Amino acid sequence: LDDILRESAKLLRPGGRFYMVHRPNRLNEINKVLYANHFSIRNLQFAYDHRDNQVKSVLIEAVKESSCDMKVLEPIYI
Repeated sequence: LDDILRESAKLLRPGGRFYMVHRPNRLNEINKVLYANHFSIRNLQFAYDHRDNQVKSVLIEAVKESSCDMKVLEPIYI
């Protein structure tokens, strides 16, 4: 994850957007690595499995070198 974000930070201009889908149990690590590479989370959305109502994925939109406020969007059901 650190390698991906480090290289993305090199490729994106300030204000550039980075999108990812990951496991929700890694959210603390994701936020830490995003911050270390000068990204802020703009939108966060949880994807639930409709059968057992468990969070299966977290969808993240991050912006490089931005101080945007994070919005938690309505969950989606898969």
